[in-house]
Formats: sequence, C-alpha cells, structure tokens
Amino acid sequence: MRSRSIRLATVLAVVFSLLGAFLILDGMDATAPLGVAATVQVSGPVPSVSSRQTIAQIGDIADEYHVNVVKYVDDVRNPGTLRHLYVMVGNTEGKAAQ
Repeated sequence: MRSRSIRLATVLAVVFSLLGAFLILDGMDATAPLGVAATVQVSGPVPSVSSRQTIAQIGDIADEYHVNVVKYVDDVRNPGTLRHLYVMVGNTEGKAAQ
C-alpha cells in the first residue's frame, strides 16, 4: 500500500510542476518576449506624422545606436497562437538580425 501512495505522490508532484512551469512561462511570454534587453511601450494620441516618417526615424535610431528594434503584433485572425514580427536591424550581429 505504501508503494502506491509514494508513486501517486511522485506523479502528482511531476504533474503540478509541469503545469506550474507552463503557466509561468505562458504568463511571461504574454507580457514581453523572452531574452530581450529592453522594451518600449508607446501610447497616447495618434501622431501627426505619417507612418513612413515614423519608420524612417526608427531606422535612423537603430542605425545610429546599433540596436535592433522588433515589433510584434498578434495576428488579427488567430491572436492566441500567431504573431507577426517586424524587425529594424541596426546591429547585424544581434539575435534579431539572424
């Protein structure tokens, strides 16, 4: 009898550990991508400049500071499982450039 209870306790510990790890990583992934050095969130009224000017300015900053800027957007049709990444490369040796 003792052997079955030990096996049950071991199995339950493993299952709860896996479930907890999954929930923690899923929560972390929802807040920000893993492995990033910094994040920038922009909010406020709609800017008075065009999208082309904004993209050009981001490209200039990425080149000047040798950083990679990545924007991820959840897919409109399948937001739970699909994301689109837009990358502005300023550092060709960074992870985002590869």
